[in-house]
Amino acid sequence: MPDKPLANLDAGDLKFAHNYVIGIVLNLWLADRDPNRVITSSGPNVIVVSTKGDSSQKTEITLDSATSLPMKETDISLSDPNHPVTRETKLEQWRAVDGVEFPHLISKFQGGTKLAEIAVEQIKLNRELKAADLSVKPRDHKPVMSQP
Repeated sequence: MPDKPLANLDAGDLKFAHNYVIGIVLNLWLADRDPNRVITSSGPNVIVVSTKGDSSQKTEITLDSATSLPMKETDISLSDPNHPVTRETKLEQWRAVDGVEFPHLISKFQGGTKLAEIAVEQIKLNRELKAADLSVKPRDHKPVMSQP
């Protein structure tokens, strides 16, 4: 957390952090389906997702030029609106698990200070899912999204 030292997290902390991070990442990566978002580019290998009508609220995603995998996400934290600060997530050590790439080292920075480092030891995928089930498209061809 901002203004706190690095700390070992217990299982409850990790579950909260996992759900929080997954929700944020999923929402960001589905930005092309959100009419309140605008997707642009600020340069080679950089995707910018911003709030429609307010380009100051944005996240920049830098992709690796060789793999096209995300290397880092950068935005501005407004946790203290009077003192906005740069926030960055670095995604490293990508490895394939059942053919899908996942980062195994995730580092969080705020204002240039490292707040957290997450070293993934193991990823298990739900093996009950079948490719045939995943390939079924909704009748209206629009994604079905659950609301929080």
